[in-house]
Amino acid sequence: MAVYQWVLAQLTARGAGLAPRVDMLGPMRDATDQTLEFNLRGACTAGWKVSGLDEHARFVHELTTDLFVWRDRRLIFRGRVGSVDDDVDAAGHEMTCSAVDYRGLMARRVLMVPHDYVGWHPQHIALDMVNIAQLDVPPYSGGGQLGVVDDLGPLGPTVDEFYERDTNVMENIDRLADRDDPEGLEWWIDPHPDWETDPDRQLWFHTCSWRGDPKPEFPIILGTTADRISRSFSTEDYANHVIVRGGSPPKPPDPPDVEKGEDPAADNVPDWPGTWTMRTPPPWPPGRYTPDARWYQPPAGDDGKESKQDRQLWYWRGDGWFLCDELPEVWQARDAGEWHRRPMGRLSKVVSNNELVTQEAVDQAADVLLAESLRPAAAYQCELRDGIWTSPADAWLGDRISIYLRSGRLDVQTTARIWQIKLSVAGDGTEKVELTLDQTDTEDWS
Repeated sequence: MAVYQWVLAQLTARGAGLAPRVDMLGPMRDATDQTLEFNLRGACTAGWKVSGLDEHARFVHELTTDLFVWRDRRLIFRGRVGSVDDDVDAAGHEMTCSAVDYRGLMARRVLMVPHDYVGWHPQHIALDMVNIAQLDVPPYSGGGQLGVVDDLGPLGPTVDEFYERDTNVMENIDRLADRDDPEGLEWWIDPHPDWETDPDRQLWFHTCSWRGDPKPEFPIILGTTADRISRSFSTEDYANHVIVRGGSPPKPPDPPDVEKGEDPAADNVPDWPGTWTMRTPPPWPPGRYTPDARWYQPPAGDDGKESKQDRQLWYWRGDGWFLCDELPEVWQARDAGEWHRRPMGRLSKVVSNNELVTQEAVDQAADVLLAESLRPAAAYQCELRDGIWTSPADAWLGDRISIYLRSGRLDVQTTARIWQIKLSVAGDGTEKVELTLDQTDTEDWS
């Protein structure tokens, strides 16, 4: 039986550029319904219930209290206390509490200005995002420092990325990690080994290309190491014909401001993409224009309101004025072919991604999507027998383990990767361990 210790800590601000001071408040002894959920591609969370009359309940404050959890003297979780629900009646006072780790807290840190990365390693972009999240200089006001320092893994190939302002750091790094990159990028934040002695080194930001290891010595076998195994298979994941729709290329910028009568050089006008039709131009409004390209705003109606029609782009191409009817859409289709050999027939999947604005990017995305869609993966949830899992050294997030399941139509012998670990602690101290896994040795259905 594992020994848990759930301890609250009060955070106190130390000033600009400094991480908060951490004052430990002592262990919670009467908490119930304690759960820890660790996720490979998302925030990790904790939940518990406690009497509102408990001596430590008064220390639970939303957003200014941290939760530390030790399991068999190993610190496995640190997170910020979030929502707390108080249920009070004549019989008593019950509090339902939750905490989220510092990866999840990055969802509450946003970029104040756009950031453009050209030729950066993904790991350095991710680290820069975390550092930006902790800035205490304009345009970022105080209170940013969290004491997160880096532990970067091997660097992947350089990439170009652009992030808009007002986007949050966690989603931006997740988007970077979701790139179709064979090197991959996975990241997490956990307590730094020096957190007790160095107030400015509280947390560790890790990156790697592929988290976890093969664990052949930890098989999941129904009736031997697992009390229950559930298998789910989504047919929506399979397709033998895919269509990827990208966004339109960026609209042309306003033509250069040129005084009436001037003749700008021909190279001032780019070769804009789009569908162009020769038209008789409308009467040009007075003011600035260029003889080679003009924006035209349809006039206001009789009621004085501005026209709802978008501005029109007109372009002189040597022998007349052309109107841009529409900018081209970027898209691509891929299929596995030979439909007559497939008992399921043609099954299509359509995906849209407005960030793909070049044909090359859409082509690559379509190739990847078809390859993935032809290898659908089953998901497994396993409830382990008591005492089988003793520590993260046995199996942890990202590890690949074997699953054996023989029952009725199922004769499964496969390898799957751990995506989630859920630990539940009952009032008597017994521990339930549940794993969620995705199959990795998928079969090609092409």
